[in-house]
Amino acid sequence: MQVFHGFDSGKKNKFNIRGFFDLYCTQGPNITQGFNDINDGTCDVVETGWSKLDPLFTEHKDIALYQSDKPTILYAPTFSPKLTSTYKLYPYIKALLKTQNWQWIVKLHPKATSEEIEMYKSLAYENLTFITTGDVIPILQATDIILSDTSSIITEFALQEKVAVAFNNRKPKDWMINFSNEADLESTLISAFQKDEHTLEKVKQYCDSVHPYRDGKSSVRVLGAINNLICSGTSHLKRKPLNLLRKFKIRKSLNYYWWS
Repeated sequence: MQVFHGFDSGKKNKFNIRGFFDLYCTQGPNITQGFNDINDGTCDVVETGWSKLDPLFTEHKDIALYQSDKPTILYAPTFSPKLTSTYKLYPYIKALLKTQNWQWIVKLHPKATSEEIEMYKSLAYENLTFITTGDVIPILQATDIILSDTSSIITEFALQEKVAVAFNNRKPKDWMINFSNEADLESTLISAFQKDEHTLEKVKQYCDSVHPYRDGKSSVRVLGAINNLICSGTSHLKRKPLNLLRKFKIRKSLNYYWWS
């Protein structure tokens, strides 16, 4: 079975049937359609919602740790060197700490470089909190807007029908506020805090297309899809390709071979 670690953020090779899985559990209509379009008959594609987000739709017990009476921004950039905004936005975020009465929460990607970590840790003071927690749910719930670039966390945040700001997003959409000149950071954030009704409606429409489930029961649907496949068997699926080279590479990376 294949589940996913994020939404389609515009990066390459999101839709790929690799010939390893009997079942793909997808988050919403756009991902479901993407995999149905390329399904070669070797697997089933079932839309279940994303299990990881089940807690997002119930208030987290730790939300108070991150809430503020100031307008609050979550900065969560991607780690990809070609797509990350960490270096370009750093001096402007640093300047805004002195000129705007906003609260910042910085959550870097686990693959962020040590240099990036040190850069943003150095900014941690009254108006900026640098966090390393793996549980982003209370942070998503506590913050007012998100600032990112090309990262699937933008979608996770927007599913609460909140405004998302992206810097040089690889595939900008009309539901997000995208900007390409780092000098426009302040004016873009000011605009985002105004919560334009037209933008919020675009956000809602997008959320319905990527993850229409707000009941927190995606995990139940995933288990149901697995049980259905177990009961029905896999005789209706076509034979998978041998994929000998890919299998060898995986075994080599795990140091596990059939003869060991």
